[in-house]
Amino acid sequence: MRILVDAMGGDNAPDEIIKGCLEALNTSQDFEIELLGNKSEIERCLGSDNAAKSRITITETYDEITNCDKPTEAIKKKTDSAIVTGMKKVKDQTAQVFISAGSTGALLAGSLLVAGRMKGVVRPALAPIVPSKKGQAMIIDAGMNTQIKPVNYLQFGIMGTEYMKSVYNIKIPRVGLINVGTEESKGHDAVKQAYEILSKSKLNFVGNIEGRDLTEGKVDVVVCDGFTGNAMLKVMEGTG
Repeated sequence: MRILVDAMGGDNAPDEIIKGCLEALNTSQDFEIELLGNKSEIERCLGSDNAAKSRITITETYDEITNCDKPTEAIKKKTDSAIVTGMKKVKDQTAQVFISAGSTGALLAGSLLVAGRMKGVVRPALAPIVPSKKGQAMIIDAGMNTQIKPVNYLQFGIMGTEYMKSVYNIKIPRVGLINVGTEESKGHDAVKQAYEILSKSKLNFVGNIEGRDLTEGKVDVVVCDGFTGNAMLKVMEGTG
């Protein structure tokens, strides 16, 4: 498996990004990594770990997309950036995975405009895995779509369910809808409509949940809009 990594995206890049890549390579022999970004900076960070370095290639990119750039405009104009290059390689199937801690907006725009969506997927989403008392749970969406339609909650539930089945071997993942209370009548109109759609779906929908239920292990997949999910995630980061 070939994994592409945006070496220049995110906090403390490229040093921390490359440290993580080297650690990953030393724990498994099942993949190789292609680092995208400033070649001289990447080589400086790689150091002397020759065993891991033998499974690393570097593709130099010259454009940089920052969090200050307008996402769609940046994707269209900065075509020699790590994000655009990575998305193109995944689309062309020269790599199986692209990882970036860079601009969330640019990643969303790139996934739509460059990589393209899988059939049936309307909105891509951020889906971090967080610890719970009974293992782990997914938050989807955690920041990519701040305003969504009721049907998007269903799609997030489907994507989250399939991921938890495949990666964590959970036969029938439990899906919960984040809300201000567990009662069916709670929430704004979009959430109420989402509750109805999820209830009629084939998912293992357990109903509305509150934020505290996530870490209690009551669900395996938490569906919400990106604004709510991102706020939940940042609170966990700040208190964890």
